[in-house]
Amino acid sequence: MCKCLNIARSIYYYEANIKIDESKLENKLEQIFHDNHDAYGIRKIKEELQKSNYLVSRRRIVRIMKKWLDFKIYRGTI
Repeated sequence: MCKCLNIARSIYYYEANIKIDESKLENKLEQIFHDNHDAYGIRKIKEELQKSNYLVSRRRIVRIMKKWLDFKIYRGTI
């Protein structure tokens, strides 16, 4: 189909990255964290965000959580 239209396959399969508003993401993070009695860590918060269709890296979550929490990072295995 790409040959007929004379376009590259990369253009056909391209998905634009959607920018997430920082304040909206921060509110969602805080909501998830407090709804679970402040027991969720980075990994579980990331899973909850993915269920809500937020694609966010763990680094970004850590950066946001460090702003409003004295958050400890545990680098263990799952």
